[in-house]
Amino acid sequence: IKDFLTAEQFAKVDEMVKSALGYSAENVKMVKPAMLTVLVLTSPKTIGCTTTAYDMSLMQSAVGKNKPVIGLETVESQMQVLDSMSLEKQAKDFYKMATDMQKSVSDLKKLMAAYKTRDPDQLQELSVSQLKDDKEFMTRLIDDRNAAWIPKLEVAFKDKPTFVAVGAGHLGGKKGVIKLLRAKGYDVTPVK
Repeated sequence: IKDFLTAEQFAKVDEMVKSALGYSAENVKMVKPAMLTVLVLTSPKTIGCTTTAYDMSLMQSAVGKNKPVIGLETVESQMQVLDSMSLEKQAKDFYKMATDMQKSVSDLKKLMAAYKTRDPDQLQELSVSQLKDDKEFMTRLIDDRNAAWIPKLEVAFKDKPTFVAVGAGHLGGKKGVIKLLRAKGYDVTPVK
């Protein structure tokens, strides 16, 4: 991060990291700014409550019940998508978040509220709103991955009814998983 920010900008980022995570940004200099963004935003100190990684909870539940679990992509492929955004842009975006942390927290809380209403289009809209200035990255992060998942899901669906869990930002929108599956004739029902 330091390579892409002025000393003053780095000091602001360092202050935010210390406040949210309890240690200096110097201690996590090998972590990419995009990943630090997630760590800072989901820190209990930042949002005032603990967060739950639903994907991990769902996977653990399935494994505990001896249900098969498949991955739609590898961690390596996820990292390739994140790496497609330059480190400089990631650092600048991280600094921008540090200059108005309350806006970022407010945006996250709006996303959490939308999640509770089960409105996939609003979830998708809120999830990608910060990426509106980088449509190419948004396409790689959301649309391309959604399209790549559909053939894998179709294979899983051939055997039996299947529970699918993906990130909230992947559900809604014109190229969201729900619309892509419905266009193929599948009945998609949210879990209550």
